[in-house]
Amino acid sequence: MSNLHAPPELLDSFTNSLRKEGYFEDDALVVDKSSQRVDWKVPNVHNRRWNESANRLICCLKKLFDLEFCKPWRFVQSQWPCSPLLYLLYNIFWMLYIPSWAVLEGVINFHLKFKADLWRQATFFIYLTNWTYVLLSLLALLRGFTACRYYNMLRKQGYKDEAVFPERKMPTIFKIIWVLHNVASPAQVMVGAAYYLHAAILGAMDRTTPLSDPMNISIHGIGTVYVLLDLFISAIPLRPGHVIHVMFYGLLYAAFTGIYFACGGKNKSGHPWIYRLLDWSHPRTTLMVAGAVGVLTPVVWFALYGFYRLKTYVASKCASCRDKSYSLGPEMVKQADEKSSVASFDEAKSCASDLLKEGGMS
Repeated sequence: MSNLHAPPELLDSFTNSLRKEGYFEDDALVVDKSSQRVDWKVPNVHNRRWNESANRLICCLKKLFDLEFCKPWRFVQSQWPCSPLLYLLYNIFWMLYIPSWAVLEGVINFHLKFKADLWRQATFFIYLTNWTYVLLSLLALLRGFTACRYYNMLRKQGYKDEAVFPERKMPTIFKIIWVLHNVASPAQVMVGAAYYLHAAILGAMDRTTPLSDPMNISIHGIGTVYVLLDLFISAIPLRPGHVIHVMFYGLLYAAFTGIYFACGGKNKSGHPWIYRLLDWSHPRTTLMVAGAVGVLTPVVWFALYGFYRLKTYVASKCASCRDKSYSLGPEMVKQADEKSSVASFDEAKSCASDLLKEGGMS
């Protein structure tokens, strides 16, 4: 308990100012006018400042994990100076290319490979590669659709982003695209890397990995190239806290493999596991593999995030240099006009003097 001695006429103004500023709660101050003393129970604790700091921390944490963004047009724009029509054509190309291979894989699986075998047809849905590529296809479809809609609205609004999104609120479809982007991008990179690593280690020994198969090239190779290329071109933001999206995706698939094994499921070759490394008949090995993937997933995510930060840094530097050159442009034009006007004035003066001389001589 600390105390402060003061005349009675100062006690009221002093305590009221403290309460008004929010430094102390009402019950934390004990006013004793007879002894001309103010006691407070919690010394050196400023509630107002503490609340402001706590609110600031909560806002920062919320910004790391939430799906709100003050510039929603960034989800349908390129990070670099680019024509809206060119970026629209870019999205339309991938909207047609990525899902077409997913459909082709389904057709081959259901009607060519296992036409008379229903349970083998159903194994299409148990592989992480197919899970991820379906999500990537859905992402490409939604982005192509929103790019077409945005371009149409942008053209009607005179190519002004703020006019297309006057309230700066994130549409629901952009939030869905953001979550799909956070999940499919790192997952596709990991699936592609795992496939080619498996091909390099095991395929060289048994020669069973068809690296030249167009389907594998498109799903594992081109799909990964699309993710990295789009991360470089598009302006979709990444946030560190969104790593939880792909982490949840990995946990969901790990739980699915365990449930599938417990229910007696088999892969397309008839083995009681989906992938050899996820054989739950050897739980210790499977848990070690799952733990290693759980550690590797945020590493891949933050590698992509670092690439994103580098891209935004370079783009901002290029934009500042471009703005600087634009700002110097009018000055240079003005100086050129002044020089030309001076030159023309001197020429006119010399011509006038020559005429006067000729007139005088005549």
